[in-house]
Amino acid sequence: VDPDAYVALLVQRLFLGWFTVEVLVQFLGMRIAFFTGPDRWWNCLDVSILGASLFAVLGSPLTTTYVRALRIARATRAMRAARFIRCSDSLRRITSSVSS
Repeated sequence: VDPDAYVALLVQRLFLGWFTVEVLVQFLGMRIAFFTGPDRWWNCLDVSILGASLFAVLGSPLTTTYVRALRIARATRAMRAARFIRCSDSLRRITSSVSS
């Protein structure tokens, strides 16, 4: 077994576990507001990404098209960070000073 592939798989599963716990805690805290609150679309995106990731990790037969779509969906998680930076004045100042 390739050690690099093993480490990559381990890191992927650690992040998936962390993301699963994060979504579950958020759902338990918000209850119905999870799907009806102001961040409902982001929460739905998180749930769909989580479902697709769990589906892929649990070893289902996947087509290459599905795997590509899953990678694109995972990349959209970065949009959450961008939205957070946009909403936070101090982070926006730090980001603009670093990029300047």
